[in-house]
Amino acid sequence: MATAVETSTKRNIPVKSIDTTSQQDVIPSDDMIRASADLPVYDCQGNKHSFQSLHATPGQRHLIIFVRHFYCGMCQDYLRAVSNTMSPAALAEIRPPTTISVIGCGDASLIDAYRKNSSCHQDISIYADPSRKLYEIFNLVSNLAGGEKRPEYQTTGIVSLVSRSIVQGLHAGSGALKGGNISQVGGEFLFQEGKVTWCHRMTHTRDHTAVADLQKVLGI
Repeated sequence: MATAVETSTKRNIPVKSIDTTSQQDVIPSDDMIRASADLPVYDCQGNKHSFQSLHATPGQRHLIIFVRHFYCGMCQDYLRAVSNTMSPAALAEIRPPTTISVIGCGDASLIDAYRKNSSCHQDISIYADPSRKLYEIFNLVSNLAGGEKRPEYQTTGIVSLVSRSIVQGLHAGSGALKGGNISQVGGEFLFQEGKVTWCHRMTHTRDHTAVADLQKVLGI
């Protein structure tokens, strides 16, 4: 959702739209995986990591959740639900062992505040891809459509979400304009042994995979 404080920096590259009816859950090709391997993501301290390093541990699965800008209250609600459902204890019981990483399209300096605002526990890693190159490679769309149905993870109304975004931006000071492109949407990708075994691309701003469905995918 767009607010005055959620303006994107114009240095971000454009991200193409795709035919979501046919591409929403198509598994990325090997070429896409190779093209993404060395692209950088940044942690809360600004340290650079290759994307491949997030999902390359042998014998493990790695759930990568791409979110919208770092002031998006809907994505924050989603991560709060994911964090509550997939606690460190729950993750420890999953076989094969599974890690969760979140990637947003804003500036890495906002990650600590984003973790706090989304109540995301420390076993879930958060990174930034301000260039949005990973979003482009994995065919993640850009739009501001809100969908017809309120998802179960959205705990507050639109007015409250907009107000929350504005307050967060104001508190961010110089970071108010660094949240990321407001029209970028994300998705969920499950990696294992260098391949994506399952994925879901959002078609609008409230289209993250239902948490109950995500539990089934992960075997929780």
